[in-house]
Amino acid sequence: MQLGKRFPDHDVEALAYGVRYMVPMVFTTPRGIWGAGGPVALTTVEAWIGPTGPAVKPDDLVLRYLAAFGPASAADMRAWSGLAMREAFERLRPRLRTFRDEHGRELFDLPRAPRPDAEIPVPVRFLPDYDNILLGHADRTRIMAPGQHLGLFSSNGIMKGCVLVDGFVRAGWRPVKGKGKTELSITPFVKPFSKADKPAIAEEGMRLLEFLAPGDKHEVRLG
Repeated sequence: MQLGKRFPDHDVEALAYGVRYMVPMVFTTPRGIWGAGGPVALTTVEAWIGPTGPAVKPDDLVLRYLAAFGPASAADMRAWSGLAMREAFERLRPRLRTFRDEHGRELFDLPRAPRPDAEIPVPVRFLPDYDNILLGHADRTRIMAPGQHLGLFSSNGIMKGCVLVDGFVRAGWRPVKGKGKTELSITPFVKPFSKADKPAIAEEGMRLLEFLAPGDKHEVRLG
């Protein structure tokens, strides 16, 4: 509305989209309240959190990324951030550990970062939509089988919540709300769950339902 008053000869909707795409913005309440909804409300980052400091230096950004997602390649960071950071990786090389994956790609990591043994037991976990563990690397086969992402994304690009079994994406999940009851519908992407995996999946699913819908009756449905 204010943009329309200031620029009456321009399409006000196009102006609004231009601001939304080019100015750092945040969603504000009532949007994003847990278990509730509301109209889209936006404001600038500066109005919401106050004046921001100087931008993070490229080398510091690489170190922060590796602290969260290492071992990783420069291509992985580019896929996550949209930034070409190869020069920063090269400057930091003397301070980093390097590895080669099974395809010969060079990976970087912080020297003292935890790198658990490949055989360590991994509990079942439910990840939310658009979890960073799935978006933080260009190569997603480290956590899901090739082609398996086809079951993770809808036709319009919406990413589902997923289920990790032994550290790998095996299924999608969604809550189904009923009257006084919430079900957790779990659908494997490639093959059915083994009999040995089902109890741990159901147990973790019930824990998730207690968080999502406290006070409801709960049921886990394995598709």
